[in-house]
Amino acid sequence: MEVGKRIGNVNVLDLRNATEESISAIERIGNVNILIFAPETAALVSRLGMGNVNCSVKLPAGSEIKTVMGHLRINRDYFAQQTEPISLVVMGHILVEAGTPGELIDKGIESIVVMGNVICPEPLVGVVQSKIGHIMGHVRPYPPAARLFLRGLELDVPMLESFDDETDLAVVGQLQVTSAVSNDLLERKIGTISAFGHVICWEENARTLRPKLAEGAKHFTVIPAGHRLHQDPLTLDPPTLQGLQDAKLYCTESVIIDAQVTAEALEGHLASLVSTGMILCPGALKSTFGSVCDLLENQVIFYEGELWTFDAEHALRASRLEYLEGKATAVVTGELTIDPDVPAKTIAERFDRIHNLGEIHCTPDQMGAVEARLGLHDGELVDSTAEIPEDEASWMGNANVLAL
Repeated sequence: MEVGKRIGNVNVLDLRNATEESISAIERIGNVNILIFAPETAALVSRLGMGNVNCSVKLPAGSEIKTVMGHLRINRDYFAQQTEPISLVVMGHILVEAGTPGELIDKGIESIVVMGNVICPEPLVGVVQSKIGHIMGHVRPYPPAARLFLRGLELDVPMLESFDDETDLAVVGQLQVTSAVSNDLLERKIGTISAFGHVICWEENARTLRPKLAEGAKHFTVIPAGHRLHQDPLTLDPPTLQGLQDAKLYCTESVIIDAQVTAEALEGHLASLVSTGMILCPGALKSTFGSVCDLLENQVIFYEGELWTFDAEHALRASRLEYLEGKATAVVTGELTIDPDVPAKTIAERFDRIHNLGEIHCTPDQMGAVEARLGLHDGELVDSTAEIPEDEASWMGNANVLAL
């Protein structure tokens, strides 16, 4: 690499084979998620200019590393083609299936670095923990005789009736009781539940289901009695409301109340609205919206003018603001980059509010205008001019895995 090379953020930085020569060509590296070094290269780490380092791990220079960007499933067959122990670097969860011999794990894995949980049968907890060099989550055990569901589980009456009495369950992903079922049936068919994900059930079943959850289950959602579950983003416009009659909705994603909805239509067709996501509602309905939605228990944003939502990567150009009639409210949950050509004054004049729950990249002048219009602010404001090096030839972008 050329002298003075600057590198963006790096997911996994491997310095086990680094030399004085290889690091001298690097001026600076951004933030590093996982830093791996060998005993022989430990002294070089302090000489390399880096931003924040999430975790650092020491591994032998000659060890084989397998990097997994996602979840990893380990069973008996995982070690079939392996001749030497490997070190695992996993950017997700590790699932060890029941029936995997402990001696295979002991001989086949040298070290584990995992940025998530390790889910494994109870008898294998000891051998798995002995291999962990760094873990950002927890070791989560489950009974070895439990029925294992790897892609979530919807518990309905036919599924419950197919179980033997007092069946133990281990569920990776979302566990959902799809509709209110008999508590007697739940009590008889379910033993314990090791839940490694979100649990959703109806209020009628919560008292029976909750005691069956093994220790460690954190995300337990109770749907109020009489409500209808909706698990996708929802826009309530006049035609949609016309199809509802005194509806009680429980939503797990964002809800947008269309600007054309009147107070009469809202109160006439919607009896209750609960959402675990954001609710975006026209400011004109502010005085009446509390009759159908608890404003203290839900995250409600009232908007004026046009509603602009940015939930992914998006570039805001001057032309979009030029053709805007009136004002707009922006809700940023993704990454918004404001084009440098957009005047700061235009931002201040055309936006009523900017709610930043994600990341906004803008120039220092634009940042002042954005800050003047900020509503909710739980995100980041990033100076876009600081992200561009003077000499682009010396710049290398972000890297997933980088070995020096």
